[in-house]
Amino acid sequence: MGDWKPFYKEGMSLFFTIEFIKVRPRYAEYTGHLLAPKIFDETKEFEHLLKELHIPYEEEDGTFTIYGYR
Repeated sequence: MGDWKPFYKEGMSLFFTIEFIKVRPRYAEYTGHLLAPKIFDETKEFEHLLKELHIPYEEEDGTFTIYGYR
């Protein structure tokens, strides 16, 4: 359980094939059958984290695109 050793031995080829990832930093908290879920928007915190870690990204209408390579 939790052993990534085979992936590191093979160069983690699964992750080298990722061209880009699109992230919309929001989540919904279930509140019951009769009520709409409560929506949490973490856009500011996510953007701060990307800048802090120097991860290049593009943002359009609250959706972040992070490229694996260009």
